[in-house]
Formats: sequence, C-alpha cells, structure tokens
Amino acid sequence: MDTIYVPDWTFADKFRKARMSIGMEQREFAAALDLTPSTVAAYETGRSAPRFRAVPDLAKRLQLLTKIDYRWFLDVGGSTPPDLRTLVP
Repeated sequence: MDTIYVPDWTFADKFRKARMSIGMEQREFAAALDLTPSTVAAYETGRSAPRFRAVPDLAKRLQLLTKIDYRWFLDVGGSTPPDLRTLVP
C-alpha cells in the first residue's frame, strides 16, 4: 500500500482556511475577532503570528466564530484538518 503524504498546515494556513470556510472577507473577520485588518493579513501570509500567550484565547475565539475545534489551531491531536470538505468554500 502506498503511503499518503499529508502536509503540515501552518498557523497561517489554518487561519486563512478558517476565514474562508465561513465566507468572510478579511476586514469582517478582523472585526469579529477584535483584530486589525493588517493583523489578519499578516497572520494569513505568515509574516506574523500571534504571541504565544495569546494563541489559546485566539483559538477559542476562532472556534466560536468558525465552529472549528480550537485544538486544531493549537496543533493538539495532529495537524490534519478535521474535515477538508468543510474548509473549502
């Protein structure tokens, strides 16, 4: 049997896919998370990442907004998305 390669998802990948999964524009997503649009853009491109201490709170806010389990953003239990179909708009 062939091994299937599943790439790791960076925080930037997860953050962007979470926004796309609910069909929000960056400005709207930023407002809903109490972030600036430039912060959202920086997170999505990987130019910046949230401070380590801020990640759990942000992950929980992302879960409330997107319904994606917060542990996925924390890399608890692996980096494979919970369901790829739900992450593609």
